[in-house]
Amino acid sequence: LLCVFLVLIRAYEFMFSDPFIEFFKLADVAAEKPEYSFWHLFLSHSIRYDFNAITSLGIIYLLFRDRDVVKFSLFFYVIAFLILFPVYYILLNNLNPENYQTTFYVRRFLIQPVFLLLLVPAFYYQKYKM
Repeated sequence: LLCVFLVLIRAYEFMFSDPFIEFFKLADVAAEKPEYSFWHLFLSHSIRYDFNAITSLGIIYLLFRDRDVVKFSLFFYVIAFLILFPVYYILLNNLNPENYQTTFYVRRFLIQPVFLLLLVPAFYYQKYKM
């Protein structure tokens, strides 16, 4: 059910305002940065990040049944957001063809459940290593 919720977040991404979807699909040297409101973008990305993070934490809990793993993951998600969003904001303010790809991937970490794909194998490795 939680995996279905992740799919639904992706399927209904149009509900989360993101003027950069089309920009990054077509980004080339001649592409112009779309107009956006920082606070609107921040709120939209924050909500989507929170939905993905909460769902991912639920999946991690169901896989490992360990509160310490979930606590660490929650801490990881909070710190990652606190680092990634300011970086994303700086990249957007200095958007040029040289940093399109970097900006795209930082954005991807904010709006996709990429950390789940990193944390689950790491926790499995740690669990079976001991």
